[in-house]
Amino acid sequence: MALTTILPSGLNSANDFSSLVPAAYSQANAAFIQANAAYAAANTGGGGGGGASVTVGSIAPSPAANGYLWYDDTTTGELFVYSSNSWVSTSIMPATNVNDPAITGPTEANEATTQTYTISNYNGAYAYIIGVTGGSVTRTNQSIYWTMPSVTTNTTHYMTTQVVSGGVTSAVDTRTVLVVNLNISDAAVIVSDFSSTYANVTFGWA
Repeated sequence: MALTTILPSGLNSANDFSSLVPAAYSQANAAFIQANAAYAAANTGGGGGGGASVTVGSIAPSPAANGYLWYDDTTTGELFVYSSNSWVSTSIMPATNVNDPAITGPTEANEATTQTYTISNYNGAYAYIIGVTGGSVTRTNQSIYWTMPSVTTNTTHYMTTQVVSGGVTSAVDTRTVLVVNLNISDAAVIVSDFSSTYANVTFGWA
């Protein structure tokens, strides 16, 4: 009587397991990927940016792990990344933040007059870069003094102001002012002979 050999499912022969290797490898590799993802999620946080933890505010998160991101939206307007046990600035300043200068002042002024502009969010720890397209400008603390240029016709001029803090330069504040021509003749009128002048003859000047 002949014996019938019943092989386990998937075997080519009693001693050939090659048909089972690909499936076993795929299962093991899938398990490894799943375990690795679970480890990464547990050790790098669950926020945005590919699993990195992102904190917004004036205080850096603590404790922190490499890859954490911190955006300081109240002091410097910078984005930091945690690397090698410290926060490293990426030197990014957004287009609008609390450090951008806020300037108030007149929008129209007579030529050759000095007008005062105020930095309403002034901070003495910051450096200020101020430029004008005409005339001259000086600053004392939060006050900017702009002496208007002389013009021959009403002319629009500009003043730009930037803040520099921690090596980062803010957006530019641009003030526009219409400089008004006063139409005053520069030629002097000199009366040298009152005896024959119109003023003497008509109004009795002596």
